[in-house]
Amino acid sequence: YPSSPFVDDAKFALAGIYFLSNRLDEGILLMQEVIDEHPFSPLVKLVLLKLGLHYYSADKVTLAIKNFKRVIEEYPATVESQEALVGLKNIYIDAGDVKSYFDYIKGLSGVSVSVSAQDSITFEAAEILYVNQDHHKAIAAFEDYLQNFSAPIFKLSAHFYKAEALFALGNEECLKDYLEVLEFKQNQFTERSLAQAARIELNQLDFGIAALHYTRLQAQAQDKELKREATIALMSCYEGLNNQEQLLLAAQAVLSIDKITAELEVKARLIIADKAFQDSEYYLANKHYKWIVDATNSSAGAHAQYYLAYIFFLQDYFSSSEKYIFKLSEEFTDDYFIAKGFILLADVYLAQGNLFQAKATLESIIENHEGKELKQIATNKKQLIIELENEQNQEPVESEVVIDLVEDMDIDFDDLMEAELSEKNEE
Repeated sequence: YPSSPFVDDAKFALAGIYFLSNRLDEGILLMQEVIDEHPFSPLVKLVLLKLGLHYYSADKVTLAIKNFKRVIEEYPATVESQEALVGLKNIYIDAGDVKSYFDYIKGLSGVSVSVSAQDSITFEAAEILYVNQDHHKAIAAFEDYLQNFSAPIFKLSAHFYKAEALFALGNEECLKDYLEVLEFKQNQFTERSLAQAARIELNQLDFGIAALHYTRLQAQAQDKELKREATIALMSCYEGLNNQEQLLLAAQAVLSIDKITAELEVKARLIIADKAFQDSEYYLANKHYKWIVDATNSSAGAHAQYYLAYIFFLQDYFSSSEKYIFKLSEEFTDDYFIAKGFILLADVYLAQGNLFQAKATLESIIENHEGKELKQIATNKKQLIIELENEQNQEPVESEVVIDLVEDMDIDFDDLMEAELSEKNEE
């Protein structure tokens, strides 16, 4: 019945069956026949819409746009037109090209997009790019969104996602957007932004700001691992700032953490021991230094061994100090502290009055140690010993000169004694 008024309906229905049976090419041909052979059929707008949706799902964007636009332009103010607008919008959102969509809408009569809708559409387009890990395009899209709207509805999320995209590319410019997130009240992005900002700042050696953010993270974080990270990182921050009081507290806090590594415990104990030594709390310093020496033969171990010897020296236990210095040279490999130990050994010999051995020890450092700092210290100490030796050598020389002068003079000591006695008698 080719002349039947229901031919277009039949073709449309059969095309739907072909689509359901995955006979897509046959279905598309039948739908195209409806468009070409029945241009005045009320089904044309529906066919165009279905073809647009099919091409959209098949990722044939150009064909999808062509069909959607025909529906919008030829059948305005219809349900199909509204659905075609939604489909067209999704295409442009997926492509991150919402500007083209807004420009197209401006050319239509009877169709407009509110500022709030534009805001939402623009953000959604950027967010899709971010979710699809198209970081470069996502960064540009979020930047446009934040610049083009005076009061962006999704400002918080835009800054956070932009920061994460920049971070994924290894771009430390992400710090600016993490800091923008931190300007908002506590939110779902606060912990991550605090942690990321603090890590970047610590890496940039901006210890003061990093300490502020790690302190805030330590107080606010719900995640135990983030609290742990903040506690440990604060020790590095205060070490960088050379803030001894806060560094001590941070080291004590680190020691209170469960299951810390041996390396971290050594570092914390060394900080506590050094502070105790500075404050002349030798018992406490001794306790931690001994633990470190037993735990490691690294540079930290050599550091601790040296100060154990130094404490003995300060307490006038010279033989114990000497013993610990020799142990330092035998069991550790840190050249700096070994050399420092031998300078201390020279002081031990000097305190015992053994100038010869003290000078010989310093000469060995001057000849063999490469570091300028300790070599200069050894040189200065050697010079002081030389001056001391000169002073000691001068005293007997002066006595000998007086004796020689007396011997050279022809003096009759008996005459002197008689003259002295006669003087006394006259008185």
